[in-house]
Amino acid sequence: MNQDRGDASITIDGVGYTYSGYSLAAGTGGTYQGLVYENTSLSESEHTVVIQKKSGSFLDIDAFDFSESSELLAPPRVIGEQLTAPEAGWKRYDNKDSNIKFTGTWNSYANVGYSSGELTGANVVGNKIEFSFKGTMIRIIDEGFTNRSSVISITIDGVTETYSAYRSSSQNQTLVYEKTGLSNKFHTVTIELKEASKWIGLDAIDIDATGELREPYNKFLISSNSSIYSLSEENGKNVLINVSSASENNFIKHGFIATSINFIGFFKDKSFVSQTNIEIGAGRVFKQSINTEPIPIKNMSIE
Repeated sequence: MNQDRGDASITIDGVGYTYSGYSLAAGTGGTYQGLVYENTSLSESEHTVVIQKKSGSFLDIDAFDFSESSELLAPPRVIGEQLTAPEAGWKRYDNKDSNIKFTGTWNSYANVGYSSGELTGANVVGNKIEFSFKGTMIRIIDEGFTNRSSVISITIDGVTETYSAYRSSSQNQTLVYEKTGLSNKFHTVTIELKEASKWIGLDAIDIDATGELREPYNKFLISSNSSIYSLSEENGKNVLINVSSASENNFIKHGFIATSINFIGFFKDKSFVSQTNIEIGAGRVFKQSINTEPIPIKNMSIE
């Protein structure tokens, strides 16, 4: 604290306060280790703090004091910063992971600066990246560069946003998109290039450390007033045919409320499924291998 110090603003979790570092203490040294701000009403959780100079010639910090059980964490990453490794609480999947589906013409580019030494990129409008993941948060890592699009479309569970990978100079492993606060369940993600003469790339995907990356899946069961369908494949597409009526409560968007699916019966000479119970995993999805011929299952019931 000294006469050349002034006011400073301190923002905690978006709430602003002001404190003063000014002091009339005699002598040129001022007051050493002076307490200039205190807040004892915070909850026991993680907080984000920003301090800025408002007046005076100097703003300086000597030390921070916290409750004994607290710890000082690194500031949260900002979009556009380089992120060469997943932070604590995150884990990384590289672009070569088999669960990531690339639609259209894509190229691979080698560079020791990329997350796994390789990046997947394309410059064709309509090209897509698709995958599913379980977790509450996601980050997209790409090379920031002048050839990148500034309006890349990303759709999570049907909600579309855009992000920019443009940068005035090249920077490997750039954090170009982040989404937090999602429900802890499986989410479907589609990334698409919309801007002509520009590029889109994927170096890596970061999600919750306890999460899981999966290939994109078709949502056979949707919100409906019925709980029993026949499942068929027609012209290369999966089709649900309503065969009876039932309570709407048996279904929710993108899935259903149940613990298993019972496949009942089969067509003559086709025994690919018969009275088979499939346990539903996390995210209320399931996988059942069946004959790839376009012959439908007779029917199925929800239990």
